[in-house]
Amino acid sequence: MDSLLDLIAEIGDADDDDTVIRIGTVTTIGKGLELHLELSTFDLGENTRKIEVRCEEVLDYAVRNEVASSIILTSNHPLLWRFTYDTASAFFKGTPPDVYAATGALYEAHRHATDDWFGLETQLNGGLKLSQLLSAGNGLLARGPIPLLTAYKDVLSQYSVEVEIVGPYPPGGMMSSAEVQNRLRKESKALIVGDSYVAGIGWTAP
Repeated sequence: MDSLLDLIAEIGDADDDDTVIRIGTVTTIGKGLELHLELSTFDLGENTRKIEVRCEEVLDYAVRNEVASSIILTSNHPLLWRFTYDTASAFFKGTPPDVYAATGALYEAHRHATDDWFGLETQLNGGLKLSQLLSAGNGLLARGPIPLLTAYKDVLSQYSVEVEIVGPYPPGGMMSSAEVQNRLRKESKALIVGDSYVAGIGWTAP
């Protein structure tokens, strides 16, 4: 872990603002991944530095074939919420005076909370469009990590809609052991390279 943190700090402190990072190849190793990072200048010249990074236990990932100007390893990111926070269901009661204004406000609250890393639709009750759902006056609004549901509750309270958060369920699910739950809460980290990410446990840079 220390060697990976040192590497990220070194890249972040580099004087050359033209340095770009790309995830070259990704290899599956058991439950984990081995990432081969390529560092080069913006013009993608021949002076490419290659770095190997490993994640022992991958929770989620999305790797895009593009270059990035930044790399971070963090334990505090919206992509980790479903692994580090309890999840629950949010039920609502009440019809907003202006359904479309409430719909827009909810989308904006979601974008603000997640920094656009995943869409509101991934959390919503998918039976109806959001405006139709709110017009119905009651029902299941969404399922997801509690910080996100709390953001939904706060914004809808401004539109005369009550939201009750029911659950909660621990990381890993109700059947997971306390050891698994604690490990997810405390050890989950996300490696963010531009718009690519890997969320997991057990990071090293051999």
